[in-house]
Amino acid sequence: MNKKFSTLFVGALLTTSLGAFAQGTTAVHTNVNEIGHGIELRPTATASAETGDGVNRFDTNKLYQLTDADADGKVLIQTRNYTTGELNLKLVAVEDAPINASLWSIKVKGDLTSGYSYTFVNKETNLELVYAHVNAAAFDGDAPKKTSDTDEATSILEGCLTDWSWYTTDVQTDNFKLAPVYSYFNNQDSVVVLQKNQDDEIVAVKYSKKVAGDRVVSITDAVTLKPVLAGGIVLKAADLNNVVDFQYGGKFTIASAVAPKTVSPFLANAFTAKDYNDTDFPSVNTAVGVEANRKKLGLSDDPAVGLYADHFVYLTTGTNKVLSVGTEFFSSSSKELPMVLLEGLPKDVDKPVASMSDAAWEARSLFKFTYYPSQDSLVVEPMNALSKNPTSDVWQNADYAFNSTNNNENAIHVDATPTEADLNKDTYGEVVVRIAYLTDDQAVITAKNTELNGYDMPGSLQTKFNFKDRTFKYLTRTKVDQGLYFIKDVATEKYVVDNFVGKLMLDAETAVQNYNDMPATMWVVKTTGCGLVPTVAVYNREYADEVYEGQLYSNEDGSVYFINQNFDSFTDKQLLHTDNYKFNTVADGEATTSVYHGYGHLTSDDLLYTKYYLNYNLFANPNLYLNVTATKSFAPTEGQATTYELTEAKNVFDVNGTAIDVPFGYGAQIGLPQLIRTGYVLKVSDKNLIDNDKVYVYLVEPKGKTPYYKAMTKEEAAAATDENPKLAVFYLKADQRMHSDLDTRAYVLIDINNGTTLDVNNGWMQANCEDAPGDMTYLRLDNMAQERATAFSINIDPRPLYMDLGEIGKNINIFRGRGTGAEYLFEDTNNQSNAPQVVKGFGYLGMTAEKIKPIGEGKTTALYADYVVSSTDRMPQYLFVVRPDSVKDGKWCNTHGYNPNCEHEIDYNGYLAGSFLINLTDSIEGGTNMLNNPDVYKWQSYTRLGFVEGVHQVDGENEYLYILKNGLKLADLKNKDGVLDPRDLYDASKFEKKELTGLHKNYAFSLRYTDDDHKDFLLESNKVGVSHVASFKGAWVKIHNGVPVLAEYEVDNGNHQDDDDKMKELINQAQIFNLEDTEDFATSNEGVSTSTVSVIAGEGVITITNAAGKKVSVSNILGQTVATQTISSDNVTISAPAGIVVVSVDGEEAVKAIVK
Repeated sequence: MNKKFSTLFVGALLTTSLGAFAQGTTAVHTNVNEIGHGIELRPTATASAETGDGVNRFDTNKLYQLTDADADGKVLIQTRNYTTGELNLKLVAVEDAPINASLWSIKVKGDLTSGYSYTFVNKETNLELVYAHVNAAAFDGDAPKKTSDTDEATSILEGCLTDWSWYTTDVQTDNFKLAPVYSYFNNQDSVVVLQKNQDDEIVAVKYSKKVAGDRVVSITDAVTLKPVLAGGIVLKAADLNNVVDFQYGGKFTIASAVAPKTVSPFLANAFTAKDYNDTDFPSVNTAVGVEANRKKLGLSDDPAVGLYADHFVYLTTGTNKVLSVGTEFFSSSSKELPMVLLEGLPKDVDKPVASMSDAAWEARSLFKFTYYPSQDSLVVEPMNALSKNPTSDVWQNADYAFNSTNNNENAIHVDATPTEADLNKDTYGEVVVRIAYLTDDQAVITAKNTELNGYDMPGSLQTKFNFKDRTFKYLTRTKVDQGLYFIKDVATEKYVVDNFVGKLMLDAETAVQNYNDMPATMWVVKTTGCGLVPTVAVYNREYADEVYEGQLYSNEDGSVYFINQNFDSFTDKQLLHTDNYKFNTVADGEATTSVYHGYGHLTSDDLLYTKYYLNYNLFANPNLYLNVTATKSFAPTEGQATTYELTEAKNVFDVNGTAIDVPFGYGAQIGLPQLIRTGYVLKVSDKNLIDNDKVYVYLVEPKGKTPYYKAMTKEEAAAATDENPKLAVFYLKADQRMHSDLDTRAYVLIDINNGTTLDVNNGWMQANCEDAPGDMTYLRLDNMAQERATAFSINIDPRPLYMDLGEIGKNINIFRGRGTGAEYLFEDTNNQSNAPQVVKGFGYLGMTAEKIKPIGEGKTTALYADYVVSSTDRMPQYLFVVRPDSVKDGKWCNTHGYNPNCEHEIDYNGYLAGSFLINLTDSIEGGTNMLNNPDVYKWQSYTRLGFVEGVHQVDGENEYLYILKNGLKLADLKNKDGVLDPRDLYDASKFEKKELTGLHKNYAFSLRYTDDDHKDFLLESNKVGVSHVASFKGAWVKIHNGVPVLAEYEVDNGNHQDDDDKMKELINQAQIFNLEDTEDFATSNEGVSTSTVSVIAGEGVITITNAAGKKVSVSNILGQTVATQTISSDNVTISAPAGIVVVSVDGEEAVKAIVK
């Protein structure tokens, strides 16, 4: 693909005179200036001529030069660094200025009231005079800095300052004078000023407005500029063939501002220009050497004085025809000569008349082209356009030339020996190729005098020519918004990615890869400049390497490229300036929102109770798992034989360092999440859910064998010094999707333990398995494109660690096996353990035995399991209750009580009341208001458990257990309806408020499984600061010499609280329990008395004594009456449904009882 760029502004009218002009003499660039991508930067072979007239207004159809002096000044040009592609500004001598780079369109905005701003757009590049204030030079101190004698670096054209202050008006009577160019920013309190260094390169310098002064008058070193028209340039053949720096040689075609009705070869052909030379035009060359003959041709030996032979060219077509001024008029009535094509050089073609000199004949094919850049206009002057006398139809003085010097053709026709004064008259215009009219509507191309002042007055279309098809394409600077992208190489349609060590390569997704999972395939674009097309820097999302910084450009197909040739090596982590790329936005939500993107992350809570399988990703066999072999190596084999526990890597064993939430990558700088990753140690677990053998994954290097991963304990590793074992610590790097399920990620195990420290920056090696069963070993991280890595899905082993009794409360028996029998937990209010110190009548947790059982009529071993609503599926928790008394939600009135059906009623929050099992740690440590003697809550130095009266209530989003205090009883607080006044729960003198959150508490219990049979369990309680989900440390119920106590991770050993000796107990010393549902109720069925009346609950009946003659009403917990009668004796039995019932006896307080 070949792309040419830069365009000129066409269509302007020629309004300047053909005054004196001079060609630059300094050589300028003519190399192709290729910068890749099939781009040819335009040549810079045509230099500027002397600057032209000043201006007093700005015309949007004209281009201007900016000069720094009133006379012999330099002009401002844009220069390009062909290596980096960067553009700068420089002041250069006029003759050294490539013409297009020195031309500017000037757009004016504003008015006299609000002020004017100016935008300068360069013709060569179509880029504004633009700077970024953030990159402008800044100097310390309170005084302006003189830079013109320093080597201060030139500023790069980029940024958002495009509106410049210059003049206070856009039109005036006199021409504009020199003035500084500057731009305010930061709410007008700072300014960027154009200055220059010692090499005349422009430096954008920023100052405070205070330092710069009003209209930057304090910056005496500021560059001052004024607009001028560019002087006419006499074009040589190379300039014409280049179409004034439009192309590198070739042909050109001329266009006219007015389309003639008659076809002219002047406009109808593509020409190649050739410079006048003595070989092709020998007679002209001879005549130039003789003054008399030279003057006949209207030529001068001084290019500054008049027409100069070396300024002329001749034009040939592809068939070697030569353009010439014809000798016959258009028609018999016409006086206009057409342009014609000769069948070769004039020296080789017969003259039309013998009297015409050979020099005059040859001169008819020579033309001088003058280009006026400000108007983008060509003026074409023939060396000879003489016609025969139209009156006599006779050639007179045919050895003379009619041209811009000998511009009085009539003198040639009528004077036998015309003088030089007669030949050149200011009453005639210059002789040019132009439009003439044979009739009012028949325009033709001819060669003749211009109108007088034809160039001075705007609107002269007769002489307006320009190059046809000279519309340039510019390099298109483009904007890639700040964000996260995939970058695709257009030629290969592969993605630019980083491999496992951050090396650049081209790669494509395999069938089991999704680049949305991999930050190494993504690129962060950060805006480094400002404006509509700012510069950017490109970083890898995972490895944070900057692979490009600078300006981006776009092709017509939307692909992106850059032209900085310093970026040329993938090896050096650089995008390639030779390639085209497409930036595709990363749309995946996780990639742009998750801090864990790219790596497997398991929460600390999950790790505590979850075990995992590692499923090997292989299409041929999806049932391969990483299992321990008979030789304690690891290999993918059939079935889920080995499960693993993962532990976060933090100072593990003798390994130095921590790899938890290690930050990495790039992106936080533009608002993306800071990526973090965690290393994990793999521990091989066994079938015991309580503890394991503490077998870990190690990398061993036995002599004479390939290193491989091996299952070892810490002690085994310490002893195997000949194998140089290293504990494996893995990052879980997302690299694939499972063949069997493309929604499931597979991870490469990146070992970050290099044997000395944890290489948290990226890792050390990757674990590797051959497809054929074999030991898991390792590979280097520097992988190649399309090289398949060993990957595993991390599958949860679905073994629950805690028993779930459901969310509906129920009665259960908790027991342990004892021989062929069982021993049950129960509420012991009679000190059947014979503890030396107890609280009389207090309900301790006891265990039945041969001579120990619940004492009291109807007393059972049943416990009511009340679900803790705030607990989680991973660890369901329960409150164990005796004498549960459930009250449903209802209505309340402070005057009329429960469900009053009155106008004052408000919502009443239901609850469960009863005696709740707690561990008595708070009582021992003085955390409650029970007793001051802690020994009454101990058994042989262990903390006991017991039952305390309280209320369990869910209150909106919160959940509490309210424990009675100060010796109060629930019966003392119940009202006439048998319910609690809700205000009492908020009375701190009556209740101690305990929050339930799903975390371990002294009053909430969970049932920890011991094995995969999911039958036996440990009764898990709480040790403050130690207990957590699935912990091997904390507090559990154990049976010590027949008494339930706490087996704690750390307990006091001795008879007093302040003994220093400590006794360690691990979880496997706790008691293993089982449970069963029971129809017994977790309450005593002893009689409940109201004064002398007694209510006794039995099997499906209520027995009422001492109530003869009174009316009795029995209702269920919903308030529905189930029985009503008047008692006829002092011992009556009434049928009642199982469950909690309310018994009301005339004249007595209502009581609750539980019917079996």
